[in-house]
Formats: sequence, structure tokens, C-alpha cells
Amino acid sequence: MTGVSRRRFLAGSAITAGAAVLAAGCMGDDDGSGADLPPNDLDTAAMAAGVEKLAVDTYMAAGRLVTDGKLGAAIPPAVASLVATATGHHQQALNSWNRLLTGAGRAAVESPKEALRTVVDAAIARLTDVPGAATLALRVEDYASQTYQKAIPILRTPEAISLAAQITVVSQQRQAVLRFVLGLYPVGSGTGTQAVDFAPANPTPSLLTG
Repeated sequence: MTGVSRRRFLAGSAITAGAAVLAAGCMGDDDGSGADLPPNDLDTAAMAAGVEKLAVDTYMAAGRLVTDGKLGAAIPPAVASLVATATGHHQQALNSWNRLLTGAGRAAVESPKEALRTVVDAAIARLTDVPGAATLALRVEDYASQTYQKAIPILRTPEAISLAAQITVVSQQRQAVLRFVLGLYPVGSGTGTQAVDFAPANPTPSLLTG
């Protein structure tokens, strides 16, 4: 089996199966208010919302590249399914964090940090195929997952802890699908070739490092 056909097979099988798993595991909408959240939790919520907005923008950009035929002529339909599913997950997470923020009287987060946006935008501009897009998505997912795992121990309220934990689980599911698509062992984090625990690879998340 050639590299290209293998990638198509993995995309067609892993993403189709994985999208259903991800949809089942996606967090529900949270109608709770953030009025009782302490300032630290609200600061973390704002940071998390920025990361979710970054992920939404990344997947939407990948979706446009697929639609425009810029990632190759023969894109498995499952690729579009994964992009749409992941975009929906991240949008739900963004909405949930913003509800906590606005419930506490803070402004909703509508854009990621400019430094992160600049790095990801440059990476998107270089994309030419599905494996490249999957690698970028995996790195963004790993960055988000590491961010949450670093933040959870310092959160103090059940609402914030529960939301962060749910999002982390779904992020790891997406990583498993993306790693499999790329021919990596699905149990692990990031773009490393070896199976690793889900613990952050570095004390401080580093975007776009393999």
C-alpha cells in the first residue's frame, strides 16, 4: 500500500469511526452562570476561551482549504466530517467559557492571543495536503490539551473544573483520531512517534513543536 493510499485509507476509516465517537463524547451546553467564580477561575476561563477560538479558526481555515481544493483533488468525505465535528466541539467549548465570563460581568472572548494567531496563520498558509493539515490540527489540539491540564489543578469552582475536564477528554479523543490518521500510535499526545502518557510533555505548552 502506497503512502498516499494508506493515508486515504486511514482518513476514510479512522475519521469516519472517530467522528462518531467524538460526537458522542462532546460536552453538552452549560447553562450555568459564572457569577460565583473567583477572579483566578475567570482569568483561566478567558485564557481557555482564547485557545478554543484559536482552534475554531484553525479548523474553519482547514475546511475552506478542503472546499477550495487546496489540499488535493481527492479528499475523503470523512475529512470534511472530522473538520466539521471538531469545529463544532471547539465552538461549544468557546460558548461555554464565554457564558461563564459574561455571567460574571466580563466580556466574551472573541479572538485568540495575537501571537498564537500569527503563528497558526503562517502555518495554515503553508498547507498543501491533508497530512499537513492533520499535523497542524494535532499540534493545536496538543497545545489546548496541555493548557487545560496545566490549568485544572489551579481551578477552584466545580463549574470550571468540570468544564475543563470534559473538554480535555474530548480533546484527547480528537488527538487519537488525528494521530491514527498520521500513522502514529493513537494513544499519546502531540506529534511524537512513540506512545506516551497524556501528561503534558513540557511544563509550559509550546505551540507547533513536534
